[in-house]
Amino acid sequence: MKKHSKHFQLADSDRYHEYVPATVPTHIDKNDWGGIGLSIFQFSGDNEGIPAPAVSDYILGTLILGFGKVACQFNSGHWKSAKLYTGSTSFINKHNQIALQWKNSDLSSEKPTTVNLVLGQCIINKAASQISCISPAKIEFENNINLQDPFIHQLALELKSEAENKTPYGKLFGQTAAQLLAIHLLRKHAVVKPGVKEYTDGLDRKRLREVIDYINDNLNQEISLDSLAVLVGMSNYHFARLFKQSTGIAPHKYVVQCRIEKAKEFLKHTNLSISQISVDLGYESQSHFAMLFKRHTGVTPSRYRAQCG
Repeated sequence: MKKHSKHFQLADSDRYHEYVPATVPTHIDKNDWGGIGLSIFQFSGDNEGIPAPAVSDYILGTLILGFGKVACQFNSGHWKSAKLYTGSTSFINKHNQIALQWKNSDLSSEKPTTVNLVLGQCIINKAASQISCISPAKIEFENNINLQDPFIHQLALELKSEAENKTPYGKLFGQTAAQLLAIHLLRKHAVVKPGVKEYTDGLDRKRLREVIDYINDNLNQEISLDSLAVLVGMSNYHFARLFKQSTGIAPHKYVVQCRIEKAKEFLKHTNLSISQISVDLGYESQSHFAMLFKRHTGVTPSRYRAQCG
């Protein structure tokens, strides 16, 4: 009976290619595909279950061929048995250790083969910050040796195909897949730590005043959603939602409204030219300013000035 000194290297994401058998050589480094890596592993022989070193990435090993019975141990805990079938996914959390044992007699005649996906922590963090006000540090995932998730299974097959065919779309496809997988994991499998404050009643008074003051002080410059969200330490999504709860309108519409009101003041109380007013309010051209002004007031800037005179 042959024993393998190399174990199931799901967790050793930085050195996948050293352990992938020559018969299934497909390997994509996560840096080449924008945060998601891929390798193929084939169960064979007997495996004694030496723990794999923990790494800082999330590992998903999806069985795409065959079936088998294995014993699994996470972080030197209790051993548990599991029957893996095509479509089963082993999910290993970041900084977690896994060990697997199996006997060749417990494997199907078609040697069980997995597509191992490596998802970088930065991808999860980015997705979490964009769709949730909860800090990425508050989001956890549970280890699972036998996760049943058709979406992950299908995505693994698509990525395997892309890696093998080496089309010009590989990198873009990988980047898109990484984002999709991160969002899917957050939607379906994330566990949020207790004690996290959720914002449901709009921005608090201090933050709202800070944002409004910033807008009024910078009407002559580009004011992006990113800059406003960063100002109050929130994701774009949650800032926009809470700002609208507080003011009744979206941030970009509020900025336009402030500029129109400031333009009215200039037209009514100063002799500044319309061209200069458009520059002072951050508009690219006088015609663009005039168009927006008429859209919001019903009259052109010159007509408004004449009415005020």
